[in-house]
Amino acid sequence: MKMSLNRRRTALALGTALGATLSAAVAAAPPPAKKAASFLDDPTPVVAAFKAKIPAPFLVTELTISPTSASIEVQDPRQKDVYDDYNYVNGKVSEPEPQQVFSVTCKKGFSIDEADFSQVPVMMKDAVARLNLEDGEAGSIHLSRGVFCKEPRWMIFVNGKRKDGSVEYDPKGKFRNAKVM
Repeated sequence: MKMSLNRRRTALALGTALGATLSAAVAAAPPPAKKAASFLDDPTPVVAAFKAKIPAPFLVTELTISPTSASIEVQDPRQKDVYDDYNYVNGKVSEPEPQQVFSVTCKKGFSIDEADFSQVPVMMKDAVARLNLEDGEAGSIHLSRGVFCKEPRWMIFVNGKRKDGSVEYDPKGKFRNAKVM
């Protein structure tokens, strides 16, 4: 079917106008939202903020880091029965929240400098790969001595579609063990 010259000109003009309109709409559209940095990719701002806010020296009893927040429970080494909880959200560390001694899982703190925070992104990826769970995802990392007050360790819980699991590392990021539950 042949198109008349006038129809072709009209189609070409419409195509040109449509293209110009689309180009203008794309140019006027806001840039795509930048993905917020995850503390699991780089926990150093969190660690630096805690060190700046918490009076030194302090000992860690528990530390949890998630993509957008973190919490730390610390012990004052000068007063063994004094524990405080701090939270890091929206770029700020909260004021200390006193913890009652009976609520502290392990009362034996350790130095925050014992942990290698540069290994956090490596451990996060390794935990998911090591467990190889269907649709496995790790959402946070936890550093503590655990319920039985063992040596400090990183724990990563991986949630899967059918099973969950956990992977444990020493404070420097060396693999210790993995369990599928």
